Amino acid sequence: MKDRIMKIMKDLVAFDSISDSKKEVPCAAYIYDFLSAIPYFKDHPEDVGLLQIPGDAHGRTVPYAFLKGNNNNTVVMMGHFDVVNA
Repeated sequence: MKDRIMKIMKDLVAFDSISDSKKEVPCAAYIYDFLSAIPYFKDHPEDVGLLQIPGDAHGRTVPYAFLKGNNNNTVVMMGHFDVVNA
C-alpha cells in the first residue's frame, strides 16, 4: 500500500498544473481516470465524471465521484490540484 500511495503522489506532483491555465486540464483527467478505474465506479459510471466549468477560457473541468453509503450521513471530501504561487 505504501508503494502504491507513493506512486500516486509522485504522479500527481509531476503535473505542471499552473493555476488559471490549460495546464490544469491533464491533471483533472488523471484524477478522473484514476477514479474511473476503481471497481465501484466501473459498475457505477454515472457516479464519476468531469464537470465542465461554465464559460472557462481554458476548458477546465472538476473531477468528481459520488459513493453512496449505507445511511443518510454525508461526507464531502474536496481539494485543489493546481499549483499556486507562494
